Amino acid sequence: MAGTRTAQCGLRHPGAATGAFNPATGTYPGDPNAAYWTGTARIQAAPVFGGGERDTVGEPITMVAYLVAVDLEADDPTDEIRTGDLLDVTELDGNGDQTLVGRTLTVQSVARGSLAWERDLVCVDQLTPPATT
Repeated sequence: MAGTRTAQCGLRHPGAATGAFNPATGTYPGDPNAAYWTGTARIQAAPVFGGGERDTVGEPITMVAYLVAVDLEADDPTDEIRTGDLLDVTELDGNGDQTLVGRTLTVQSVARGSLAWERDLVCVDQLTPPATT
């Protein structure tokens, strides 16, 4: 099973570590939370799990659903994978769709079963159309 996981990914909780106040910009810059797990995954489009068009505050959003299989031990050492966690796709082997690299998918559900050798996550990618001029 591990041989089918041809993507390198990291799981992290949403949010950011807030930095010091910047008086020039009036903001608190932040760095996204660090990955609590990194490893391999198998990512496949899964339209059966949902997705489609949504309207968010008047802006159309297309949601694409994926089944993401990760190692059974892919948990935060102090917690579990949670809905809303983020999966950053960092690398794919030469057979993968390279446009996935750099995408961040949002975990919608975590599957568990009695014959477990990997953890199945249902994740979505939210695609916004380009700005119109």
